[in-house]
Amino acid sequence: MSRTNKQAVERALASPLSRRSFLGGLLAAGALATLPGSLLRPLSAEAEQVWEGGYQTFRNACPRNCYDTCSIVSYVKDGAVRFVEGADESTFTRGGLCVKGNSYVGRAYSPDRIKYP
Repeated sequence: MSRTNKQAVERALASPLSRRSFLGGLLAAGALATLPGSLLRPLSAEAEQVWEGGYQTFRNACPRNCYDTCSIVSYVKDGAVRFVEGADESTFTRGGLCVKGNSYVGRAYSPDRIKYP
């Protein structure tokens, strides 16, 4: 081993940075990276309810197992979702919904839906 390599190894071994402290710092940096996105969402778990034209509206995210989690505005009348549309203020989908999101009402109330295991 050359002298410069030996000195580099000795400096690395003498460093106060351990594997555990490095992973702890990495975990803290990852947690801080997700913080701005979580501040954009309301802290309350309750859905926002607004009455528009006889419909009760709920703003939520599409639960259809895709990575987009489209922002949805659901219109409810007489206890049932009548139609859904994309939320315009969504920065990711810009008010659009994919095919799965647009077909959510038909899927939820389909007579062919499996209700029991």
